[in-house]
Amino acid sequence: SWEELHAYCHRASGALQMLAAATLAGQRPVTASELEFARQLGSAQRQVEMIRDFQHDLRRGRLYLPLEVIEAAGLDPSGWQQAPPKEPATRLLDAWRSRVARSLASLPGLLPDNSQRTAQRPGLVLAALHERLLKETARVPIDAGLRADVGPLARVQSRGAPRRTA
Repeated sequence: SWEELHAYCHRASGALQMLAAATLAGQRPVTASELEFARQLGSAQRQVEMIRDFQHDLRRGRLYLPLEVIEAAGLDPSGWQQAPPKEPATRLLDAWRSRVARSLASLPGLLPDNSQRTAQRPGLVLAALHERLLKETARVPIDAGLRADVGPLARVQSRGAPRRTA
């Protein structure tokens, strides 16, 4: 289920992001909104990685997309280790991408205070990088055997990164 996936993602990445958020808060106590930001960032980050590695993970017998979602689409995942049906799997991944994109887009709004946004800037940059990576995953066909990536220059130019003003 989505709830189980989010719980897994929290354990895999959200807890680490929460620790980073607490560290970035500096001398002041970390706020509940910063912890929620970090928890959701970690979950979205891990899901982007799952989407990027979908084919690679399938070949190794790992399927992170909730079974209830696959079955609701009328699909049987039992034979997917070889190759999932291209069109239905693409539709499922597109829906998952949309879900994660909405989550990533909502992250800055979880930090209502400017001091929180300033303190959590590394997390905002990480979110922007994962937004770019998520977009790149849509450009790589499910059956291409390729792995989406964000190039080094795009990493530097990420929209969440600090900008210089003249």
